[in-house]
Amino acid sequence: MSNMTPEELVATANRLLYMEGLADTAGHASVRSPTDDNVVYINPFSVSRGEIRPKDVVKITLDNEPVDPDAPDPVAEAEIHTAVYRNRPEINAVLHTHPPIATLFSISGTDLVAAFTRGAIFDRPVPVYNRPDLLTTREEGELMMEAMGERDELLIKAHGAVVAGEDLKRAFTRTMYLEINAYHQLYASILGNANTLTPEEAERITETTWRQRSIDKVWNHYVWEASQNGYLPDEW
Repeated sequence: MSNMTPEELVATANRLLYMEGLADTAGHASVRSPTDDNVVYINPFSVSRGEIRPKDVVKITLDNEPVDPDAPDPVAEAEIHTAVYRNRPEINAVLHTHPPIATLFSISGTDLVAAFTRGAIFDRPVPVYNRPDLLTTREEGELMMEAMGERDELLIKAHGAVVAGEDLKRAFTRTMYLEINAYHQLYASILGNANTLTPEEAERITETTWRQRSIDKVWNHYVWEASQNGYLPDEW
């Protein structure tokens, strides 16, 4: 990933999310510029997440202003991303998705907790922002950040999820784990009383699984799968 441009990272992440059913006409990815902390690379408004290419990616400031005034408009909810970057200087990638199973927990009011080994990183209930509206204003972005706090994941009631990371691999892996964990918690609950992980179990498992080599493996697997199945081109 280190040799990928920011535009390639954003395009790749969108296509992976599309492949996994977490983004379609909506949902988006962004990365902070490696050369200017106040600039973000993000989806344009009008391009499908499954067909976006690096040349389509646009740049905006943390005030949601275009770097190039002649470029296409960014996604309507760019504020989701810029709010995180403004408040969390250690964050360099943000994904906004519409995970079908994890979102159910924000609708039902059921806590989404660590229920599966890959969900051990969610050692406390995933916070929920209880406004389902589109997030398009700075005021809404700051309210969202009050709910998210220092966590790297957030559910938006009846809407979707926001996941942040120090880099795109971490944000993407956490996004996948959020939905995988929600799947296991949901179906365990259907079978009976879900025997979710204790805090001690979650901490122990996280220490052995949330490592760079494991994160790299997840990213590489999904890139390989996307390449094998036509979601990523051989070259841009």
